[in-house]
Amino acid sequence: MKYFLPDSQDLVDPSFDFETERRAVTRTRHRDDQYAHEVFSQRMLDGILISKGIVDGFGGTGSRYTIAQRQRLLRVGAREFFRLEKTPWAPISLMGDCGAFTYVREPEPPYSIEDVSAFYMDCGFDYGVSVDHVILDYNAKWDASPKEVPEEISARQAITLDLARKFFQFHKRQRLPFELLGVAQGSEYRNAARGHNAPTYASASFTTVAPHLYAMAGVAPKDVSVVQSYENFTGGVLMSLIEHDFFAADEANTFLTLDNLTAPGGRLPLNTSGGNLAECYMHGLELQIEAVRQLRGQSPNPVAGARVAMVISGPMVTPVSSMLLGTEDVLS
Repeated sequence: MKYFLPDSQDLVDPSFDFETERRAVTRTRHRDDQYAHEVFSQRMLDGILISKGIVDGFGGTGSRYTIAQRQRLLRVGAREFFRLEKTPWAPISLMGDCGAFTYVREPEPPYSIEDVSAFYMDCGFDYGVSVDHVILDYNAKWDASPKEVPEEISARQAITLDLARKFFQFHKRQRLPFELLGVAQGSEYRNAARGHNAPTYASASFTTVAPHLYAMAGVAPKDVSVVQSYENFTGGVLMSLIEHDFFAADEANTFLTLDNLTAPGGRLPLNTSGGNLAECYMHGLELQIEAVRQLRGQSPNPVAGARVAMVISGPMVTPVSSMLLGTEDVLS
């Protein structure tokens, strides 16, 4: 088995200073930034997956590439664009696909076989996936009774299989240099039922994590001065605070007031730099940075005398995690 990292133009700026939150004034996007394969000194992937839908942008997704970057990718090829030959643990393989989830709501894929083949050729991929369409549902009963399959589902299946046959024939006829791969999608029957039928359904999944966290750190909820919580879903934050024992469920309306949740004098200031919604969406990393700033007295919204800061990550989506940070006097 080989691991291909999906490209979404996620790069690291080596010049970024996390203490001052500033970057080099001379930094040029992409040119001075680093991909994952440039950061790690040892092999951490076998290849990179590049999706036409991500490069072009489609529907409401938008392209992850600037116009100049798209033009350069197609002009010089993916190997040069991603600087693969400079990686000490090369070679790194390149795979292309259509990015079917970018057009999942369309009745048919927006790309022709010729469009996709040209994209694969221009980028210089080693492997290319046939044009496909996402099938949105599955029921094991349909295998025995094909006539019961909803029309939209059967249509998407027929489209994917028909395009795969045509893509194979086109690839063979044109003698294209990349290796053609098929595509398969699906899940187990009633795959989502386990989660929806779980006895702890109305949970952020911290019922076992939180007690272990407090026990390891040797602190209690009353010792926490400020909380930074991943808050892409409001309900997850509410359940997380309850499961970390800051208040009981029937106390939520009383506890969750603006005065209690804001610095400097609230009972439990929450997301004091704005969090994912108001500061930036850095997959929660900015929450950890703000927790450290609070303890150092460097936050833009400081909590007076903050000694313990909690970071809550990924509520409701297991596995979840929480972290407690403390000042030197707490640790000693």
